[in-house]
Amino acid sequence: MEMLAPYLEAAGLMSLILILISCLEYFANRDKYFSVKERAKNIGYLFILLVIGDAVLSFFHGIYEYVPFPYRIENKFLYLALYLLTFDGIYYLYHRLQHKWNWLWKAHRLHHSGAHTNSTTSFRTNILDGMIQYFIVQIPCLMIVGFHTEA
Repeated sequence: MEMLAPYLEAAGLMSLILILISCLEYFANRDKYFSVKERAKNIGYLFILLVIGDAVLSFFHGIYEYVPFPYRIENKFLYLALYLLTFDGIYYLYHRLQHKWNWLWKAHRLHHSGAHTNSTTSFRTNILDGMIQYFIVQIPCLMIVGFHTEA
């Protein structure tokens, strides 16, 4: 249980932030399409994804500390900038493939299952989609930019 504490803490904090953003959006917009029930469902998906998905994938992430990368970017801000650019580029290609390849679409279609979008829609995803993304996006990204624990 102690190993899950950081994931529960992160999931709770992310959910709280998302609830606050959703409330602001809801009261500012007052649009009937952005129901509280739909937002709550999406926040529930986020909580499940963070707690279960990240806890399972943390095992693989912990392995990187022992992988000898041929280089290391010491400046954590430069590393973070390169990581985000690389991750975003690879993720863009992956997301395009999710809409083209049937086997990826089957894991991704939950994300598009809502009738309308709001600030919580991007979290409507399943654990399988997150795990596939980890292997197709995260691992190649870390192979390109290396691994930096502090960043």
